[in-house]
Amino acid sequence: MDDHIVFFLGAGVSRPSGMPSVGDITRKVLDAPLVYTENKRYVFPESVESNPNIGLPRDTSEEHVDKVQGLINTIWEHAHTVLSQFGRPVTYEDLYSMCGQVVSDQEPRKLDTNPVEPAVRPFSEILEKEGLLLHDDENPWEDLFDTANEAQFLISGVVRELLSDSPDHIQGLDPLLDAIDDPEVDRVTIVTLNHDLLLEQLLEQSLAEGENGVVDGFERVKDGVRRYKPKLLFDVTAEVTLIKPHGSINWYYGRGEDGHFSFSSIPPNPDQESFDLHPEPSILSGYRKEENYTRRVFGDMVDAFLQALHDTSTVIESGFGWTDNGMYNHLHRYLNWNEQNQLLLLHPEDDFQLDEDSSDSFHPLDFTNSFRRPPEGLIRSLPKYLNCTCWAEMKAHIERS
Repeated sequence: MDDHIVFFLGAGVSRPSGMPSVGDITRKVLDAPLVYTENKRYVFPESVESNPNIGLPRDTSEEHVDKVQGLINTIWEHAHTVLSQFGRPVTYEDLYSMCGQVVSDQEPRKLDTNPVEPAVRPFSEILEKEGLLLHDDENPWEDLFDTANEAQFLISGVVRELLSDSPDHIQGLDPLLDAIDDPEVDRVTIVTLNHDLLLEQLLEQSLAEGENGVVDGFERVKDGVRRYKPKLLFDVTAEVTLIKPHGSINWYYGRGEDGHFSFSSIPPNPDQESFDLHPEPSILSGYRKEENYTRRVFGDMVDAFLQALHDTSTVIESGFGWTDNGMYNHLHRYLNWNEQNQLLLLHPEDDFQLDEDSSDSFHPLDFTNSFRRPPEGLIRSLPKYLNCTCWAEMKAHIERS
């Protein structure tokens, strides 16, 4: 039995607790009534009344939101034309990524330099003609840049609004706590691609922060700020390490009084002068996420994940759709590093096709809504979701190998 267990979790593990699906979030991004506040936040109308830090609606709020959502809907129409041919819906992650590509294209355009991605320029020109844009009389050439930039903030805002509410009861994550409590397990590393705070809530209720308890890369609260400190992620003495390569709804990027940029896991407060935080959280999204896996905090999270893979021979996966090329490749390489390395997949039988030559294990060849095959190697499968099994059952499958 390996004394270090790595759990690799995707969006599916949050659904039993009532968290919104990708489709739910996408629909809200496209047409939910939103308010743009004086503190540059995109929120639902009811949030203005419940949170004074959000600020009051701007006089131009309705027109502003209409134009930003108009651009997002225009991008959705173009993406739908392509992706529908492959039987795949357009998600908020696709929209976030495409808005980011437009922003990246427009930055060199302002400086009259060559485009970073020439193929994006014709698409940007189409959006200028078709999309509703925020208008700047003094700098009209920045209209598309500003609107696409605001579109990313709007998407982040909707994600934050929908994922911020903590459920009364967290369902289906008890196997993690049982693994942590197992005397045969010294360390548990939890890698989640989700932006929500379910795991933080679960671990906070059960374990102490830091000092060989839970570490997530952030220091304790000081002067109203919980600053990011990379070296904490690589503490091999921690009982539990939580790694979020796609960011989190409570990660805010900002500049401290010393002029240095950093992240904090405390929401921004307009009255907090010691740390100037961006109003919307930092999340990594879109179908080209892997391009950001070497940048800033996201690169650190991926490096911590790789360190954990080098330090274990057992990874348990659940809720991952295998469409993230970067994560797919890391797990594929992990299986090739050592013939003892194994990957235990938790998915119902309907998600698998059986390998007729093996009576002892599944070889998953295809997943619902997936474009990638899971990596080959020592793969064992337990045909249940994480919320439908227990640590003892998983442990039995692991020890069988």
